[in-house]
Amino acid sequence: MSCDGDAPPQIPSRTLRAFSAPASALQNGHAGFVFSCSRAADKLSLHDTNSGDRIISLDAPAQRPSRIAVSADGVKCAFATATGAVYIWDVLYPTSMESFRPDEDNSSPVTDLAWHPRGHVLAVATEAGNIYLWDHVVGALLFPLPAHTGSISAVRWTAHGRLLVTVGASDTLLRVWNPRNVNNLADVSASSEHTTPAKWHVGGITCLDTLQDMSRVAITGAPDGSVLLSVLKPESQCGVFASMNSHDAPVHCVRFAPIGSPRPLRSASAADDGSIHLFDMERRLPMGKFSHANKPVVQLEFSHHADVLFSAAGDTVIAWDARVAPEEEPPITFGAHQHAVNSFALVNSGANLVTACEDGMLRTYDMRYPSGEPPPLPEIKSD
Repeated sequence: MSCDGDAPPQIPSRTLRAFSAPASALQNGHAGFVFSCSRAADKLSLHDTNSGDRIISLDAPAQRPSRIAVSADGVKCAFATATGAVYIWDVLYPTSMESFRPDEDNSSPVTDLAWHPRGHVLAVATEAGNIYLWDHVVGALLFPLPAHTGSISAVRWTAHGRLLVTVGASDTLLRVWNPRNVNNLADVSASSEHTTPAKWHVGGITCLDTLQDMSRVAITGAPDGSVLLSVLKPESQCGVFASMNSHDAPVHCVRFAPIGSPRPLRSASAADDGSIHLFDMERRLPMGKFSHANKPVVQLEFSHHADVLFSAAGDTVIAWDARVAPEEEPPITFGAHQHAVNSFALVNSGANLVTACEDGMLRTYDMRYPSGEPPPLPEIKSD
């Protein structure tokens, strides 16, 4: 099941559209719209990927974006800065931007952002180990609290926003919170009662993703290359229930397949050596291994149907077959990038792939005809 030695076919340089947008990060909004932020230009922009137009841009003077998150309804975009400020842009009111600073005392940099599934509360994690909840409706901070002893690597919501999950970069803890009063409901660690004999993470936790259904499952990766699946049910049990194959390098990307897909029980992890592991959670078995030729993977995303796994590393984005037998289809490489790809997004229900590159361009690819021009329609004769 290994595709490590395969040379992926190159996609021709032709794309649907390539338009200038000095973007360092992309997030999908509604339909064919994407948000982009630029660390160099201190700017947040909304683009129409179908026309290639930049609809509107707003400046954040002297506040270079470092993190970006779009709400589930696709109309609110939050981005954080290295100085600890958070800006929220609601496209329903496109000419103004709301801002706040969660940590007024020490201006701790923001390490992660996550919108509540209903889009009304933003969770903000900081390098100082604090969690802040910002209520966008009333415009106020809720329940600031010290969550970890060191920097927080990631923060995520579970289904319907009933639980908040955080992981620490140094204390090797996965913590589950009640977002209504921000009480610590449970911790998952090496000493957890329900943890399997699988080895727990060593040296901190670098990445986190949560399964967006009522099963309350999380996937975590660590600098030691370990990748673990944990169940988050404080009322009954919290602990590791499965271990994915370990990597030989630090893991910085983990991802679950979309819940609405025909194959929701897929998960994937990627490491700094370019290795990618695919896992079947239902059978608790590895499905395949892929390789990005020793290039650190910066992003992983499943397609809407979970039959394709996309990964970005260096100046390439590759689409891997994520079905039961991955070796049946060769991977596809999306080219036309002369510099490193910083981020990518799937838009129009997965019909298009949009990439953001350090050369200041956004490129849109047609996923229906990835090899080039669409085939001609057959002629129909009539009487």
